[in-house]
Amino acid sequence: MPDMSVKDVPDNEIDALTGCRSNYGLVLDLTLAILDAGRAKGGLYRASFLCIDIDNFQQFLDYNGYAASDGVLMEIAHRLHSAYPRAKIYRHGGDEFVVAGLDSLYPIVSEGLDVSLKYSVVDVELRVSGERHHRDTSWVLLHIHEGVVKSTLEGSYIACRDRD
Repeated sequence: MPDMSVKDVPDNEIDALTGCRSNYGLVLDLTLAILDAGRAKGGLYRASFLCIDIDNFQQFLDYNGYAASDGVLMEIAHRLHSAYPRAKIYRHGGDEFVVAGLDSLYPIVSEGLDVSLKYSVVDVELRVSGERHHRDTSWVLLHIHEGVVKSTLEGSYIACRDRD
């Protein structure tokens, strides 16, 4: 993915509360990475995505209110940035995060947060070409969304390979 620090990213690509990239930023970064892979010799795109869900976050919000819930989201974002300093971290939804550009996996400890976290890992290996990069991007995003849903349900491992 292109090397950009968070401070170089336009405001609409950053979640104001957590400082993580937004879901729009995920789509943009993924599109650019797939385009780059399509231009490279061999056209192979490989990536791993860690999908994280805060378990029963709505109940936590209902019981503790917005201030406490915002504090939990900010703390989780801080822990993700600390654990994965070179990775790109996205706030995918209200209570979900996606980490891209993993060197290795370090589970984020939810100790002291009053919430628990569920994880899924999506590994992607895809031959791409410039002509179909939109379809390739959509296909990878589908698997990332599946990872987020599965992490919400029970946590899992998802291998995303070529469709052909």
